[in-house]
Amino acid sequence: MTKHLPLALFSLICLLAGWGLQQQNLQPTDKLTTASPKVDYQFELPDLDGNPHHSSEWDASLLIVNFWASWCGPCLEEMPRFINLQSRFAEQGVQFIGIGIDQAEPLRKIVDRLGVNYPILQGDFEAMEVAKKFGNTYGVLPYTSILNHDRALIHEIAGGVKPGEMEALIVQLLNR
Repeated sequence: MTKHLPLALFSLICLLAGWGLQQQNLQPTDKLTTASPKVDYQFELPDLDGNPHHSSEWDASLLIVNFWASWCGPCLEEMPRFINLQSRFAEQGVQFIGIGIDQAEPLRKIVDRLGVNYPILQGDFEAMEVAKKFGNTYGVLPYTSILNHDRALIHEIAGGVKPGEMEALIVQLLNR
């Protein structure tokens, strides 16, 4: 039980933060015109087999980093759309990366069930620190960040991505 206590506390914090965001009616942060390459958005986390991966492994025009968990309903709702978009836009330099803030086994069950076609990395507190570096100061899940080819953070979405929203962003950013 004590092994899962930190994860349970984090889950509660995420739920409260999400509720707080809804109450404040916060809008997604849009940095499309004010990208700042001053922050170092590099990270290293293990995959579901425990093998370490560094963010520099993915040389993409657009790197879309999605923070999620196996117990997060909105996370699981948006993942099939991300799988579809990864297939559609991979040849144009778009790369999704999922960072599961959870234990490897529950994440693996979801990844296998959905047939996820993009890299999934995993971590507990380490992944939460990466999420915080990406601007997720409230600890909201899901949380999605888009980085351009210069690895500047250009867009963030706190909470679930609405159907069609990510596709429209990708098209807009690829056509710049």
